[in-house]
Amino acid sequence: IIENHADLRETLIAEGVEFSSQTDTEVIVHLVHKALISGATLFEAVQKTVVKLEGAYAIAVVDTEHEDEVVVARQGSCEAPAVPCDLTVPAVKAETNTAHPRKILNVFFIIIFSLS
Repeated sequence: IIENHADLRETLIAEGVEFSSQTDTEVIVHLVHKALISGATLFEAVQKTVVKLEGAYAIAVVDTEHEDEVVVARQGSCEAPAVPCDLTVPAVKAETNTAHPRKILNVFFIIIFSLS
């Protein structure tokens, strides 16, 4: 649940973004898209987005321009779906914002998986 999604939505609407739903998830999509069109990589776009989010979430982000990558991020409760509290990263190329990329505990994290 993105607790500040209404404020983020208002900011995006003021910038000309059009929404097709009232979901907090759509706010995330527009923030990632905004970062991508400004030249960020998919990983950077997710990084720039999640620092703006308040609340608990677990997301997986893919983009048609980066079809060989999946970026996942989690913040908050272990109750967030699809991301276990004690995550062992598979043996794939991974970049994280933690000091321990092989074992990630209940902390904010972002991982990029390269599928190629």
